[in-house]
Amino acid sequence: MTTLTESKLRSIIATLQKDIKAKAAALDALRRIETDMVNALGSLGEVEQTEHRRGRKSMPASERKEVSARMKKYWASRRAANKADAASARRNMEAM
Repeated sequence: MTTLTESKLRSIIATLQKDIKAKAAALDALRRIETDMVNALGSLGEVEQTEHRRGRKSMPASERKEVSARMKKYWASRRAANKADAASARRNMEAM
């Protein structure tokens, strides 16, 4: 078994401390890089969120015209059916 002198032990301890400090510095650098990457990804996420709007989608003028014509036809048929129902109800009331 070998015995270590006090100076040899101090030398080993100093070497280990330098090694630990170097590794700590490397870890700090990696943490900064990670933080920068997370921030960069977060800002990309914000851009994506603003592109996906909530609510109604916009519609081109041609599509609005199609919808308008379809709804005019729909409501005209509803009014005609309602008018026919009212006339039928009036006839039934008169017949009583």
